[in-house]
Amino acid sequence: MVAYIASYGTRMIRLFVPDRRGELTDIIRGPESLPAIIKSAEPYFGAVIGPCANRIAGTSFLLKGKTYTLSENEGTNCLHSGAAGWHQKYWEAVPQGPSKIYFLLDTDDSQYGFPGHFKIIVSYEITDKNELLISFNGHTKRKGILNMTHHNFYNLNGGGMGVIDRHLLQILASEILAIDTRGVPTGVKMEVADTPFDFREAQPIGARLNDRHTQLHYGQGYDHNYILKTRSDSRLLLAARAIGDQSGIAMEVWTTQTGLHFYSGNFMQGKNLVKGGIYYEYRTAFCLEAQGNPDAIHHPHFPSVELDPSDVYSLRILHKFSLEC
Repeated sequence: MVAYIASYGTRMIRLFVPDRRGELTDIIRGPESLPAIIKSAEPYFGAVIGPCANRIAGTSFLLKGKTYTLSENEGTNCLHSGAAGWHQKYWEAVPQGPSKIYFLLDTDDSQYGFPGHFKIIVSYEITDKNELLISFNGHTKRKGILNMTHHNFYNLNGGGMGVIDRHLLQILASEILAIDTRGVPTGVKMEVADTPFDFREAQPIGARLNDRHTQLHYGQGYDHNYILKTRSDSRLLLAARAIGDQSGIAMEVWTTQTGLHFYSGNFMQGKNLVKGGIYYEYRTAFCLEAQGNPDAIHHPHFPSVELDPSDVYSLRILHKFSLEC
C-alpha cells in the first residue's frame, strides 16, 4: 500500500491498494494538483473536515447563552464548517518515517463565527497488516464545538471504472437519523428494517437506490448518518464493509465514533477534472464518514459535540484492506 497526502486540508490524494490481479489500484477519487483542488466545485475530496463536519441548520447556534453566526454555503445550511473549514487550511507536516506522518493545526476560527481555539494533530499510518489508521487528537483554549471526520471519496474499482452501484456494502447499524428537505436531521431516529437503508446484510449500493422512499427523495439518494453501536470505552468497532465488484478490493471501516455518514455521490455533476484527465460523473464514488451526529448542536438529546478546555478530543478511523477473489 502507498498513500499520498497533501498539507492543504491534510487531504489524501492517492491510496494504492493491490487488487485481485496483484496490481496497485488507486481507490481515491479527486483532483491531484493544488490548483485543481482549490478550483473544485467539490472541495472536500480526501480532506480532513473540521471544526464541525456535515450540516448545521440555519447557520447559527446557541452555546452557553451566546449566539454564533456562521457562513452559508449550502442554501441556509453551513456545510462542513463553511468558510472556516479546515479542508481549506495548510497544515504543518511532520513525517515519522516511511509509514507514518503527523499534521498539525493551530487555529482560531472566531472570524468565521465558530467558538474555540483549537490545536489539532491528525496522523496517518500504514501498518504491516494492510491497514490505514487515521487518528485525530486535539484540545481547545476556549469552549467550542468539535466534530471531525475524514472525507475520502472511494471507488474500489479504481479511477475511470464507472459508477459505484454494483459495489457491495454492509453497514452494521439498525437505525439512521431521518432528515428533512434541507438534508438536516429532524432529531428522529428511523429503523432501517424493511427500507432501502437496510445494509445490515451486504447488498449492492444501487440495489434499492431508486426506490420510492421519502428519505431517498430528501437526500437525492443516500446522504444519511447511520447510528452505530454504543460503547462504554474507546474501542474500535466495525462499522462497515465495502467490496469493489471488479477489483475484488474489500475495505472494512472501524471507528471509535458514534455515527457513520453514508453518501452515494448524489451531487457529483461532472464539473471536476480529476486524476487521469477525466471528469467524475454522477455517483462514481461513495463516502463513509465516521463522525458525530450532524447538527448535534441543535439537538440536546444527541451526543454532545461541545468541547471544554479541560477535555481532550480523540477519534480513530481504521481501514482494513483485503481481497475477495
